[in-house]
Amino acid sequence: ILTLIIAFNPINAIFSITLWKDILFSYSILAICFMIQILIDRNFDVNKIFIFIMTFFMAFTSQIRYNGMYIMLIMLTVLSVIMFMKNKKSKNFIFFPLMFIGWMGALYSLNIIYNVEDNDKDALSTKIMHVLAYYELKDYITDKDNKIIEKIISIDTLKNDYNPYFLDIIYDDTNIEMAQKYKKDTIKMTIKYSLKHPIDFTKYVFKSSVITWSVVMPPNVIGTVYNTDIETVNKPNYIYVKNIDKDFYKKTNKILQYTLKNKIAYTILYNGALYVYLTLGIIILLRKKNLISKYYYLLIMPVLLNLGILVLCIPVQDTRYIYPNFLITYLFLMIFINKLYISKKINNLLKI
Repeated sequence: ILTLIIAFNPINAIFSITLWKDILFSYSILAICFMIQILIDRNFDVNKIFIFIMTFFMAFTSQIRYNGMYIMLIMLTVLSVIMFMKNKKSKNFIFFPLMFIGWMGALYSLNIIYNVEDNDKDALSTKIMHVLAYYELKDYITDKDNKIIEKIISIDTLKNDYNPYFLDIIYDDTNIEMAQKYKKDTIKMTIKYSLKHPIDFTKYVFKSSVITWSVVMPPNVIGTVYNTDIETVNKPNYIYVKNIDKDFYKKTNKILQYTLKNKIAYTILYNGALYVYLTLGIIILLRKKNLISKYYYLLIMPVLLNLGILVLCIPVQDTRYIYPNFLITYLFLMIFINKLYISKKINNLLKI
């Protein structure tokens, strides 16, 4: 049944052959969640080989995307504390973070050896300019602060480029060198105006991160689920469709485009927020029936941390950023089926 559910959703097939780093990041998050389940099932008493493997996945995941490090450091801290509370004698709570540090050192060494360059795109600076554009439209920013902003991007351009769901236009028109130079100043501005206008800041956060929480997407939202052909919104010009003239491609693509344009199909198949709510519902239900321990909340913790960081840093409504939402739901559906089946089987045996 679960295989059919996974196969029925086109996003899984398409993302499995898509070379976005976000997809690899999502699969790595799923692997870590699976290992957290093993930790829970073994009452956090595992051998050194398991920790060796798990910390490798955590270190690797931390390097795939900029937010990976924050997620993994928080998870490392939480899991180490639980290991300490569960079994002080095993010393796993010491070996766990030390092994992670060791893997991080090895990965950084490889980065140096192969001269791996960091991503030039400064997500934080771009996010700051996006927030300030919102405040510019509200006429909150003083002339003094505008003089600094003008050195980074024209005020008129900033206002015209603003879209609550999309920031790439602002990024393209921003002087990156000047944005780096005045980064501290713009951060202070953002904090100052956000504290001064908390209601507007809250409205901005919710609107710019609609993909992370809303079950129904706004009609004018800009974002990409996946790319298949020329009909795709915001399609990069480097996509080449090899089989565009074949009948099978046309029929398949027609179905895919229908699912993207139909509100009900879109919500069921592609709405990441719906999948998170479904996962939380499964956890609450299983906890209410005493079929899982409270530690099962740890399984969804990396996914929720990912969403939290996305809310703060990326006003872009692309489904690839929240693909972990879908994968964790599949894991919990397996847990749900397994726990209910075992519970029913035990009850039947007790009746006998």
